[in-house]
Formats: sequence, C-alpha cells, structure tokens
Amino acid sequence: MRTMTLILAVLALFCFARSGCSKNHPTPQVAYTTPEDGEVNVATDVEITIAFSTPMDKESAENVFSMNPPVNGIFSWNGDDEMVFTPAAPLDPNTKYEVNMVAGAMSDKAVPMGFHTFEFTTGN
Repeated sequence: MRTMTLILAVLALFCFARSGCSKNHPTPQVAYTTPEDGEVNVATDVEITIAFSTPMDKESAENVFSMNPPVNGIFSWNGDDEMVFTPAAPLDPNTKYEVNMVAGAMSDKAVPMGFHTFEFTTGN
C-alpha cells in the first residue's frame, strides 16, 4: 500500500512538472460527504459516503482513506465518483470519528487530490 502511494505521488509530481495536467483536467475535490462534517447523533450503522467532483481512480482513493478511531470495513462505489465505506460492525455509540483522505487519491485522469478531512459523532 505504501509503495502504491509513493508511486502515485511520484506520478503526480511528474504530471505537474510537465505543466498541463490540471489545465485539461480539473483537480478532484470532495463534493459532499455523508455524514456531513460536524454532524452529531449519527446512527451507529452508518455508511460513510464521499462524493468527488470528478471520476476517481478507485484504488488510489481507497488506499488513502482512514478513520480515527480505526474502523474495519469494505468499499463499494456508485459510479466512478462516489465512494461508500461500510463498517464491518456498528460504530461505537457516543464517539467522535474523524475521516481522512490523505494526499494521494487521483482522478481517473491522474490528477491528484489534496488532503480532506471531516468528523462526525455517533449517538446512542
């Protein structure tokens, strides 16, 4: 996984060094998330959805996703621009979760996305 992230970072630097990658293809951004940033009383059986502004390279997006506290689960996609993370077990009640997308996620056109984070708190 670290090797893949390193390769993607090198490709991103090469792309920008050639000056033109982002001219023809927009930089991916997070369009919206569910739960929303700062949301409270979130159900413990929630699926975490991250919608992107452009189609994504799915593997690179999945590789940079993390939660704190850590949560195991599986990924699925709605098309090429909406990633869904389904936790393997219900989340802990009354707990603040931070979701991170560290740098390294790439669009399907190899344009890198920057860091994105959001948090939510589960209810009872």
